[in-house]
Amino acid sequence: MRVRLKICKLFILLSFLTVCQLEAQHPAEKTISELDAYFREKYGPDQSLVKGVRYYNEHLKYEGHKFFGEDRFTKGSLDLENREFTNVYLKYNLYEQQIILKYSYSDKVYNEIIISNTLIREFELDGRVFRKCKLTDTDTLFFQVLEAAGMTCYYHWTKTFSNTITDRYSLGEFSSQERKSYLLWQSTLHPFKGARSFSRIFPEYRSEILKYIRKKNINVRKATDADMINLMKQCNIIIRS
Repeated sequence: MRVRLKICKLFILLSFLTVCQLEAQHPAEKTISELDAYFREKYGPDQSLVKGVRYYNEHLKYEGHKFFGEDRFTKGSLDLENREFTNVYLKYNLYEQQIILKYSYSDKVYNEIIISNTLIREFELDGRVFRKCKLTDTDTLFFQVLEAAGMTCYYHWTKTFSNTITDRYSLGEFSSQERKSYLLWQSTLHPFKGARSFSRIFPEYRSEILKYIRKKNINVRKATDADMINLMKQCNIIIRS
């Protein structure tokens, strides 16, 4: 009788260990469940934030990188289908014009996905606002938007790629980020590059605006956001004086 009891207990113990082992062999099911629970808790039942395809960096053996600013995820916000998501981590891929989202649901597990451009209306990255627009002579693109004194400045940022081999460890090189600049004033869109083309937007006040640019030592081609906002404000002052 005692032998049978011991055998029965041993059988129960082995059954329990087998169940535990089977559960351990299916972490994907638990991962999917945990991920779904995380997003439902954080963003509600609407899962539009995680629509997209998995991102893989195919340019690991290249000089430079293809992102706006630094090659790192930055806290920002997204406007997707008229719904705003804040405190999300983003990268802006300038070479392929993609917005990449990093999301995690534990300290060690995270994914990176490409958000569909058709869903994005606007996003903010490192304090800069980017909006999807179609200007008069462009396709529908992402533009950084600066607004001041009744004027709007639009920047479209890009990077190019060269497959010139710089050394035996590199397969090519990404350029530094470049921008095309436009100023919307009095319902007319004006492309510009440097100080001269910018001042020609205001033909009656051109000399005064050039004088201000030189006095403040503003490099219009590479002007900071703060410098450009101050320039637009000063243009408004000159026009109204």
